[in-house]
Amino acid sequence: MGSKRHKRETKTMCGILYQKCTKCERWFEANEENFRYRSDRDTIHTICRKCEVISTSKYYREHIDEKRVYRKEYHKNHKKEHQKWSKAYYKEYIKREGIREKRCENTQQWRQENMEYRKEYTKEYNKIHCDDKAKFKVYAHQLTIEEDPIAGKNGYILVKCTYCGRYFSPTNTMISNRVSSLNGNNNSECRLYCSENCKDACPIFRQQLYPKGFKPATSREVDPLIRQMCLKRDDYICQKCEKTIDEVELHCHHIEGATQMPLLANDVDNTITLCIDCHKWVHKQKDCTYYDLRCGKGGLHRNSK
Repeated sequence: MGSKRHKRETKTMCGILYQKCTKCERWFEANEENFRYRSDRDTIHTICRKCEVISTSKYYREHIDEKRVYRKEYHKNHKKEHQKWSKAYYKEYIKREGIREKRCENTQQWRQENMEYRKEYTKEYNKIHCDDKAKFKVYAHQLTIEEDPIAGKNGYILVKCTYCGRYFSPTNTMISNRVSSLNGNNNSECRLYCSENCKDACPIFRQQLYPKGFKPATSREVDPLIRQMCLKRDDYICQKCEKTIDEVELHCHHIEGATQMPLLANDVDNTITLCIDCHKWVHKQKDCTYYDLRCGKGGLHRNSK
């Protein structure tokens, strides 16, 4: 049996054409706002838009379970064929139309025209996302024992500084760079430091063969654990000028020279915390210069490295 045909009923009032809905039997103006347009017959439907929406929603509710089952079965049976076809067609379409070249040209033009907007946007993005403190749940499982991550307040992560051994809360950029270096994506190690003073004083910071902007470290190499224990014992304060680690660079100084007394080189009681200026002043004193402390000079010297 064929589909049921509805008779179209129209009338004109005050020069305006009206049409009757065959479902709700109400009169509306014969335009596309009230009736959907049919392109195949160049006419409008006999059912108004409201009745059409109600009928389609009812049909969808009745057959929604059937459609879901059909879609799942169809995707299981045709998944590989659809993926192969879509990838092959997309590659051919890109080559034929030259879409990649057009995209590159458009992006380059947009970047050149909107340089100021990009700078402002990156600053705002860094303030909102990159400069925020990192969360413990996000990065704790990606770090190593050297960072020794622990949970802080409000779910933030606390890690150990590479130089002084203090716990501090790093930003998202610092942690993400360290994780990427651990995964082998960066050439540098991107270690974590609590301040710029620790970064400058650390002897292993940027230790590469002739890197760009290379400068020697201000502190000579001491065992990292001994250095951290010494700084923690002295509360991260210079024992001569009483400046903190946030103000100046702090070094671990050997009271008895490491070359003259090797047995006391890894003894915490043989160390003292000094700032960079006080450390230089100590090594300018008599019998305590770096020349006097060289191997082969002999003798015990006080206040040597």
